[in-house]
Formats: sequence, C-alpha cells, structure tokens
Amino acid sequence: MARFLLGSGLGSIAGGITYAIPAASAWWWAVALFVALLVWFGEPVVEFFTGD
Repeated sequence: MARFLLGSGLGSIAGGITYAIPAASAWWWAVALFVALLVWFGEPVVEFFTGD
C-alpha cells in the first residue's frame, strides 16, 4: 500500500510539474503514469533481473 501511495503522489507531482511547462503540458498524463508505474513496478523488475 505504501508503494501505491508513493507512486500516486510522485506521479501527481511529476504530472503537475510537466503541466506547468507550456511546451510539454499536453504530455502531463503520460509523464505522471510513467512515474507511477516506475515506482509501482520498479522493485519487482530490479529483483527479477538481479536474481535477488
């Protein structure tokens, strides 16, 4: 649950920062989703590739 909340929060922050940049404001949702997915699935992916 903590990783979900962290991913949601960081995704929202990244999306907000992207939305504030006029040249990239159309991509705010993609950036937010990418950051959230990176946080949610980053640890299992790293463990898969490192064998830990």
